[in-house]
Amino acid sequence: MNYSGEMIYSLPDNGKGIYSELPVKYTLNCPMEIFTNTDIKSGPCRITSVSNDLADTPDPFYADPMPKGMGKILYDENSPIPKNVITLNLAQNVKPDKVKIFNSVNLCTMELEIKGTDKYVMDFSTYDPGFYSVSFFLFEKLIYSFTLIKCYPLVVLQDKANKLITTPTIW
Repeated sequence: MNYSGEMIYSLPDNGKGIYSELPVKYTLNCPMEIFTNTDIKSGPCRITSVSNDLADTPDPFYADPMPKGMGKILYDENSPIPKNVITLNLAQNVKPDKVKIFNSVNLCTMELEIKGTDKYVMDFSTYDPGFYSVSFFLFEKLIYSFTLIKCYPLVVLQDKANKLITTPTIW
């Protein structure tokens, strides 16, 4: 993430799929030891926006994607790692042949060929915490997309005595 002039962090996603800035004064320096004995990749995903073709509501920007996802993009409730496996249900819709997953933190894109089906399963349990854009293509034309944040597994807070406390990330 861009750390502009040591005053703000530039975040690719504010939780609703759009860019935002986080002033440093609202952040906390978190020592990595806080994650000792914690699988850093075990945090949940939060679906933050979906393209209109995937939404059930006319204005997906203001729709709440929790707790199950949104429209045709849903969390797999049977997954052993909660909110890490996401399904795309496309019965009677155009079926993509390729998916590209863009990591906004390290600026890398992973491209996967996919076979036509009604249900696509995407497992983000091995992904690092960060910001991702997922785009589906048919014959190189973008047809669907959604964004998500892969969260850290723990929320770190500071109590009144400046002691760091942790709690599991739920969204």
